[in-house]
Amino acid sequence: MKRNGAFTLVEMMVAMVLIALLSVLSRPAVSALSGAGTVNRAIGDLSGALDLARAYAMAQSTYVRVGFSYVPAAEGAQTVVLTLYSRDGTLDASDAEGMASAAWMPAAKPLLLRNLCVNDALGAVNDATPSATTIPAFVRSVPGVGSVSFTSCIQFDPSGEARVQLSGVSRFIKIGMKRSLGSNNDANPFVVRLAGVSGAITILRKENL
Repeated sequence: MKRNGAFTLVEMMVAMVLIALLSVLSRPAVSALSGAGTVNRAIGDLSGALDLARAYAMAQSTYVRVGFSYVPAAEGAQTVVLTLYSRDGTLDASDAEGMASAAWMPAAKPLLLRNLCVNDALGAVNDATPSATTIPAFVRSVPGVGSVSFTSCIQFDPSGEARVQLSGVSRFIKIGMKRSLGSNNDANPFVVRLAGVSGAITILRKENL
């Protein structure tokens, strides 16, 4: 006797159980891939922001400052990265001390690195860090975030050289990132390492730290 093409009830139940089991087993892998993608995007965005700041300083013969600020919150904690340029191309004493909004204008939209915070302890311990800057802190209003104080800073001069100390160019500047509080702090940390003279960027991932 020929069997018709329909599935029996038992066969359908077995298939549904197998699909459910595969879904459960694959969920951690999918979550891991999703997390890695988020970090990869953050690396690309942050590297791009630094490249843009340096290129802008050189193209416009001005000074550009990249400020960093961690904004904790019950939900949506993030690091805000803001790039400003000197409107008249100089570092006048009054502007350098106060970072007046009229003198320092945005060179790009704020970059929001969600669920990530700066961690100076990650790798390359002898490098300079934005948090060790002597560049004056400044406050700006960031859309969707509010008033933000930027106390960590990198400055690019018209020749493209980068520094965190007003007294001299940094050999290397390290920006270490980790998961923000409330999540797995050891998940996918990375370091962006910026050469002060050439502007070359090196990425160090967790497995290289």
